[in-house]
Amino acid sequence: MKCLQVKKMWKAGLVSVMLAFAFGASGVKAADDVIKLSFATYYPGTAAWADLDIAYMKAIEKESNGRVVFDPINWKGLFGAKELQGAAADQAVDVIWSSSSYTPSVNKLRVLLLGGPFLSTTVASQSQCMNYMYETWAPARDDFHDNGVVVLYIRPGPEMMFMFNAPITGPEDMVGKKFRSVGEIIGNGLVNMGAVPVLVEAFDIEQQMRAGNIDGAVEMGGMAAVNQVANLGEGAQLVNPGIGPYGAGHMLMSKKTWDGLPADIQTMFNDFRFKWTNVAIQERYADFGVMMKTVEEQGLDYLEFTPAQSAQLFEMMKMTEELNNLTAKFDAEGIPASEALARHTACADIVDRVNPTPANGASDIHMSHVLGLSKGEPYEFNAAELSTNPLGL
Repeated sequence: MKCLQVKKMWKAGLVSVMLAFAFGASGVKAADDVIKLSFATYYPGTAAWADLDIAYMKAIEKESNGRVVFDPINWKGLFGAKELQGAAADQAVDVIWSSSSYTPSVNKLRVLLLGGPFLSTTVASQSQCMNYMYETWAPARDDFHDNGVVVLYIRPGPEMMFMFNAPITGPEDMVGKKFRSVGEIIGNGLVNMGAVPVLVEAFDIEQQMRAGNIDGAVEMGGMAAVNQVANLGEGAQLVNPGIGPYGAGHMLMSKKTWDGLPADIQTMFNDFRFKWTNVAIQERYADFGVMMKTVEEQGLDYLEFTPAQSAQLFEMMKMTEELNNLTAKFDAEGIPASEALARHTACADIVDRVNPTPANGASDIHMSHVLGLSKGEPYEFNAAELSTNPLGL
């Protein structure tokens, strides 16, 4: 089994009141040489994956010898998922956790490379290849910088899962169902197969399924999906369609904030981009293992598509056509999507299969470089220490 945003125009008066209440004045603040960075995201601090972000912030504070602190930390409520990147670009907040799936019109390369189904076979290639391209290829970097943000680390998406209110037996049973979706590729694929895509934020899925507003949902794998299926109760089903990892997210910093940081602090953050992505990869694989153990222990209804069913889903969603159409559309808009896919494929080939021969069109990608993405050993941290909520949240 494989382990697997639209910039908002801020009204000046409203923003000034909001910021005074939530953050004070944002941006890099130095008092006694301490840089205070505000943080915001769209999910609650009780979310399963919030632990890794808390651990990252604690590790940065430790690595900087206390020169960098994250304060205040705002979980769900201050900005919506679609608003976060624009808020960071405007420096209404310094650091955010977000997903490009919520801003497909302005993050087209990211949506293609991080949110496309069937593109990556492992969480390692999905995240580290984005890191690699951000580091070495200007168009990938510009997809962030031109939108006013800098990458702190990429957190790989888990293996894509489907959830249903009532059990299915294969892809054909998805026809006609109202289905929570994110991103243009998945949405179009669902339309192609006769399903009805609905845009629902991750933490509203369970409520919308209970209300009968949607019949199923594309959801991240791991314990987040298991917990929701368990909460939905009798009749709910978790399905592994064999699509691969999707929906990678990222911790981002306002470029305005970044440009005001001392050079040595920027270097520290850059080093952590690779280190913490490795931590996130390890955490994702561990989470998948816990997920499967929990499914078995709780006796949840779990279906894994056979390879033939996964291939059937691919054909029903017309994924080859969708990827070709989207690539051609982006290329026509001056977005180098074809080259991006070639580079991603070459990198994934190396990361996933340790293949020293790059794919055609990406001869500047070398095995030694890609395999050195981690820049050393994965960052070591005390999991027990970090699990005690060190930031007092």
